[in-house]
Amino acid sequence: MSAPGGFIEAQGSLPRTKWTAGQIAAAVPSTRGVFTFPTPYNTRAWRITDATDGTGDYLWYVGYSYWRNMNYHVDDSVIKIFLGTKGTEGPLLFTLNKLTHAVTKVGPLFSVGHPLRSWNQGSAETWYWTHT
Repeated sequence: MSAPGGFIEAQGSLPRTKWTAGQIAAAVPSTRGVFTFPTPYNTRAWRITDATDGTGDYLWYVGYSYWRNMNYHVDDSVIKIFLGTKGTEGPLLFTLNKLTHAVTKVGPLFSVGHPLRSWNQGSAETWYWTHT
């Protein structure tokens, strides 16, 4: 069966066992790019960040679903993604090419010394792309 996207479970299914760190490490590549989650999911995904972006608990959570961290990318081959960091870089910009599946770290959104670089501790919380 081919999964249409996301993690699909049949109604009435028991919850799956939480993955161990080893299972996560085996399923998710260590570098940016496209990969497929193993059976039973078989869902394609992209790793956006990797160990070169920071160590430990480096990224802030993305936030609420209505704060779009990806641009409106209909009819565009590139998705732009920003993520807040707990480091000194502030929010980072990444691109995902929908044709080649390449994920690229563009870099900090703001230059050193810019007041928005450290605003809200670099979390980018409450920031979002417009719908269009």
